[in-house]
Amino acid sequence: MPQISVLPETLSNKIAAGEVIERPASVVKELIENALDAGSTRVIIEVEEGGLTLIRVSDNGSGMSHEDAILAIERYATSKISTDADLFAIDTLGFRGEALPSIAAVSHFAMITRDANSDSGAEIRVEGGKIKSVSEVGAPQGTLISVKQLFFNTPARRKFLKAVSTEMSHIADTVAKMALGRPAVQFRLLHNDKVVKNWPFASEHLDRVKDVLGREAGRDLRAIELKRNGIAVSGWVSSPRTARRTSKGIYIFVNGRYVRDRTIQHAVFDGYAQRLVKGQFPIAVVFIRVPFDEVDVNVHPTKNEVRFVNPHQLHQTVKSAVAQTLYEMDRVNWLPADRSDSQASGKSPQIAEPVSPFAAFGGRDEFGIRNSEFGIKNKGQKIAAGDRQPASRVQPSGRNPRAQFQGSRNAGTNACGFKDPGPGDRALR
Repeated sequence: MPQISVLPETLSNKIAAGEVIERPASVVKELIENALDAGSTRVIIEVEEGGLTLIRVSDNGSGMSHEDAILAIERYATSKISTDADLFAIDTLGFRGEALPSIAAVSHFAMITRDANSDSGAEIRVEGGKIKSVSEVGAPQGTLISVKQLFFNTPARRKFLKAVSTEMSHIADTVAKMALGRPAVQFRLLHNDKVVKNWPFASEHLDRVKDVLGREAGRDLRAIELKRNGIAVSGWVSSPRTARRTSKGIYIFVNGRYVRDRTIQHAVFDGYAQRLVKGQFPIAVVFIRVPFDEVDVNVHPTKNEVRFVNPHQLHQTVKSAVAQTLYEMDRVNWLPADRSDSQASGKSPQIAEPVSPFAAFGGRDEFGIRNSEFGIKNKGQKIAAGDRQPASRVQPSGRNPRAQFQGSRNAGTNACGFKDPGPGDRALR
């Protein structure tokens, strides 16, 4: 009797769900991606108990017909790709057709959807991967998906979930990343019927970035932009003085998809060129556009990682974009205050004669010693003993400056703080 057998569909769906659905935030991510691929301009996410009891995502996208809705919950059923060549030209967030069946396999799943050509919507209910009912309902154009009792039939997975506050924090972070990349879409997040985040439509991308990261962090951002060898890099980076202790403030998007990529993150660090000390991380929102056939998004179950055909070329482009902006920022900070007046008068700014690096410290020589303290004029001429007092030093009333100088020598040090040689040292001279 053979020892190898084909797994039942319900069990294989649970295994697939374990790869795609790690926690409630994974469900939110997959459902939002489907909504964005459907062309939605408004996405509403409702969560109860950190997503453990309810996750509901509704959108105003294109929706689905009755037939497509039934196929959508089948494994490997998708409208995103149809041939082998499509795998190397993926321009959508989802493409595998695994999300909905994986979610439905480990929850009480319900979907209501309608497209523009249908008079009524379709409602499908699934429990643990088994279809319970299919019916027609009245519904607006778009899709509404409810996920209740996540991991109800996989208690081993459910017990590894964290506290409600922790799971909700992951959901809020997931929605924030989606909102950063899509300023033309309204995102609204509710937890236990209370609005947690509401990002309305933003006509300017920077406005959305400030709304998500906070006005204080957004006030110190500088734009980056560079196109080279078919790679387009844009976004915003913070000045070196605005640094964080972790890399969580770095957001990377490749062709509209949020990803975690060490190559790009390293390129951002290199662009700062030692402007940050060890343990400091900048704030950066980087958008990269590359030809679809030069990036592979099918390398990770959750599609959070990608692979590039020419990572070195991409690294150099991102590094140059960041370095160029920081260089311009440094130039502005070091420009003389009267530069604008010189430019307005048509006169070029005068270049000063080379001086000692200590000249700014009140007439000190190259060793940092004030000339007047030792009775030496600029031309090396002796001055009267009564004039040896430094002009910038105010002496206390009633005290003789020569006595004060002598007192310092008696204490064992000279006026510059160096140890006064003893009798033995003088004998050696």
